Amino acid sequence: MDSLPVNLFLRYQQIFPEFEWVDISKIILRLRMIKTPYEVEQIRKAAQILHHGYMKIKEFIKEGMTELEVDGDLAFLARRDGHMGVLRIRSWDQEMTHAHVLSGENGAVVSFLDSPHGGSGNTPAMAQGAS
Repeated sequence: MDSLPVNLFLRYQQIFPEFEWVDISKIILRLRMIKTPYEVEQIRKAAQILHHGYMKIKEFIKEGMTELEVDGDLAFLARRDGHMGVLRIRSWDQEMTHAHVLSGENGAVVSFLDSPHGGSGNTPAMAQGAS
């Protein structure tokens, strides 16, 4: 319940008035700290995808490329290697792209994303990342 919007919580209370509502967020977080073998394997796979992208970027990044060009090349590599394209993050209704490619002033642009960096993005519909 610590990341559920109040209006949604209140709506659930109206739909299910017979239930007692209790915040079990801390219990869930403690349970989620323990990873199954499948989850550990997925984390390893994600690390391999990242590592491959970081190694390959040296081959194609060139002076004068825009953030969007570098981001597009990295996205292609990541998707080809199995990345789903977006990251689900623990915050209500928030996602992140495969990576943030930021340089210059865009690296200091704050976005709606619950993150230490954001970037302006290439559209207000998803104001994060390369521009």
